[in-house]
Amino acid sequence: MRYLKHNTRRNSSSRWQDTLKARWISNTQTRISKVSRILSIISLLNGAVWLGTNFFMMFAVASFFRGESTMGLLGAVWSETILVALYRHYFVVNAVCAILALALQTGEWIYLARHVTRRSTYLVIFCVILGLLGLVWVYPTFRSFREAANLEQAQLTQQSAGDTSSSADSTPSAKGAKQLPQTKYYDFWRQVVRVYHFFFLVFSAFWMTRQGRSAPSTRPFLY
Repeated sequence: MRYLKHNTRRNSSSRWQDTLKARWISNTQTRISKVSRILSIISLLNGAVWLGTNFFMMFAVASFFRGESTMGLLGAVWSETILVALYRHYFVVNAVCAILALALQTGEWIYLARHVTRRSTYLVIFCVILGLLGLVWVYPTFRSFREAANLEQAQLTQQSAGDTSSSADSTPSAKGAKQLPQTKYYDFWRQVVRVYHFFFLVFSAFWMTRQGRSAPSTRPFLY
């Protein structure tokens, strides 16, 4: 009788533990499913904002301000200066989206056990570094050379307007002989920003396509 009572108590305790374990696993799976949906939605929104910003900036904003109609209306100096001012928000968005991409990918690997390749990890880390460099170094340098080029062109315009003693034939040659080093530096940094822009456009498109693929798990979920 004592053996039967002890065995009954052990079986009931084991069933109670199994019930609690099954309930805890079920709750954990539900929680992981909710977190997975939340992370997927945030990743998709991050990619949409990232890709949309780069696409809109390259094919709409930059083309508009560097178009003939805008440059004819505002002038080459003012249209380019306004575009450089708008680029600040572009650099901020790229830096923020890159940091969010790294945080989301880390969360997917830690919490959801999603498979993450080394190439994807290195690319995201490189984007974070490039985004922060663009925000704290590339854009301030780019803007400073634009301001220096504006000042240089304004001084050249004043010199050309004040030179009333020169003849009509000698005025164009004076303009052509005048070198504009700050404008050349600005043209170089504009090409740097264009390469920067193209890289983030490609990577944001890669991030969007990544969200559409179902990656396998590298390990079981931590129940």
